[in-house]
Amino acid sequence: MQNSKLINLLRTFSTEEMREFRKYAASPYFNKGRDLTSLLKILFKYSPGFDSPLLTKINIFAELYPGKQYKDNVLKTMLSCLNSLAEGFLAQKMFDSNKFEVQLAKLNAYHNRDLEKLFIKDIKKTFSNFDKLEIADPIDAEKSRYELATIETTFYNGRRNLNIKHKKYDVASSASNLFLMEYFVSYADESAKAHFINQPMPELFELIHNSINFERIIGALNSENELSRLKLKFYYALYRARRLTNIECYFEAKKIFYKNSGLFPLTARQSFIFLLINCISYLMRFLPANELVKENYS
Repeated sequence: MQNSKLINLLRTFSTEEMREFRKYAASPYFNKGRDLTSLLKILFKYSPGFDSPLLTKINIFAELYPGKQYKDNVLKTMLSCLNSLAEGFLAQKMFDSNKFEVQLAKLNAYHNRDLEKLFIKDIKKTFSNFDKLEIADPIDAEKSRYELATIETTFYNGRRNLNIKHKKYDVASSASNLFLMEYFVSYADESAKAHFINQPMPELFELIHNSINFERIIGALNSENELSRLKLKFYYALYRARRLTNIECYFEAKKIFYKNSGLFPLTARQSFIFLLINCISYLMRFLPANELVKENYS
């Protein structure tokens, strides 16, 4: 019992989460008509460790049904239902904590129910207040912009009668931005691995590098969003710093960041500083002793 999936889940619950889960499990919407609050109350008596030798199926059943003969299938079904509730509760908490996913789900609901005015108003508001969604990782933020662009494009493609001037974002530019950022960061990760474990660079990275004129593409991209444009320039500078083992490209990336740092959310700034530290640490391995630099990111 102590090593069951349900108990392992409950061990991770904070005191506040236990209170929230009680309310969640008591809701008819979630429990599908099964009253599991008595079972949950008994189990929580063994929290937070859930390691008491008294925590057995027989003891739990006896508390639930005093004087009745133990029936394993009855308790097994109840525990299984409670486990499903616990999993749903954790998934719901993760969903509720992700402002972007909540907003995206709402937009999809408007889209699927043909609520055109609500969709147009809400997606415009989402693009305008995008930074308030507090997406920490800059690439995750770009992925989210791409998802918004995709749902917006799908919405307008299915409604030729609507005025396209309301459309806020270009999905092709968004996809190109995202691909380039992902490639630049993936290259940095793979080059670091290659240095430490003597692993050759994947052929795909070499093929992409030799086949694409990055500067031409970046110059041609019409980014409606200034932050996306700056992020792409920043990642490209770090990419060249690693690719060419060129510290000047690193300083170019640093200049882009610090010159425009006020435009980025705090969480994104922390991610950029981490990338700068990671890049200069990599470059230091190849610089002569007299060219080593002391960096400051305050």
